[in-house]
Amino acid sequence: MPEQYYAIHVSGLVKQDPESISYLRRAEIDYFTTYCEQNNLAYPLLRTIVSNLFKVSDPTAQGNRSLENDKAEQIKRDNGFDYVQHEDIREELQKGRIGLSRNRLHAETAIDDVQPTDVVQFADLQDVTQLGEDAIRAGKVAVLSLAAGVGSRWTKGAGVIKALNPFVEIGGRHRSFLEIHLAKTRRVAQEYGAKIPHIVATSYLTHAPIRQTLKQTRNYGYDGAVYLSEGRSIGQRFVPMERDLRFMWEEMPQETLDENKQKVRDAVRNTMIGWAKSKGEGTDYVDNIAAQRFSPLGHWYEVSNLLRNGTLARLLRENPAVETIMLHNIDTLGLTCTRRPWATTAPRATR
Repeated sequence: MPEQYYAIHVSGLVKQDPESISYLRRAEIDYFTTYCEQNNLAYPLLRTIVSNLFKVSDPTAQGNRSLENDKAEQIKRDNGFDYVQHEDIREELQKGRIGLSRNRLHAETAIDDVQPTDVVQFADLQDVTQLGEDAIRAGKVAVLSLAAGVGSRWTKGAGVIKALNPFVEIGGRHRSFLEIHLAKTRRVAQEYGAKIPHIVATSYLTHAPIRQTLKQTRNYGYDGAVYLSEGRSIGQRFVPMERDLRFMWEEMPQETLDENKQKVRDAVRNTMIGWAKSKGEGTDYVDNIAAQRFSPLGHWYEVSNLLRNGTLARLLRENPAVETIMLHNIDTLGLTCTRRPWATTAPRATR
């Protein structure tokens, strides 16, 4: 196994009664120490074990923690942190009223096929095409692109501004989601000789980079009105609950690994559970820089943010004819502000 694996486990094993440790486990450790001696790994391993056994407070680290705490408080003040809602969520989480095991459909939920009456057929909507054209030409339509996230799932952990990441090559240049959406809005506006305001919803993580990029690129050549709707709702992350971690790792489907890889994964997961218990399940997550302690709350809040930050008032003041705002995720490239309505089908869930 990797030396990091033994560095973690030896720190815990030395605190146990030697007789309580199985012979195979002791033989494994003995074999590994011989391997370390032969491969110049003994000192790094010893240093790691000592660091795990004797925690020493670093004054520099304490100073950095205080600085990050100050930054975190500033982020809360600037982004409408709701202390009452935060404590309500904490109470619900710690009392088990919300959690991963409850984030699923009720056992009595019936899932049925979509019925003909549940959808509207595209062919039946052709008579409203003229209404869509007239609305676009009259300036009654605006677009709202949701660009508050950093796309950590999309990049498998890397911190990027998803809206600005040049992910695809078109016309000899790599383009971003935001550039493509503004180009689509520009095309529709030119097609109908219309003015289509385009709103970009941002968060404390994405607002400044998006604003700077739009300024540098002159809105990617779009000559219509572009508004930035800065986030006014934010949530602080919690230390996870042990029951949620165990549910995710023990009850949800898992990839089957070989024996050695499984040992490493189990060790990492047990360490994370131990960390959560030592920090306090459901307490505020503070073991990181300030920017990584928070997250945008979700798509619904982007609508209320339009009211709270004044963007909607400004939009209607400068574009009084607007009646409809088309909302979409920044990575929903198949959606376009167009005269044609679209119908989709999906399974339905009923109680």
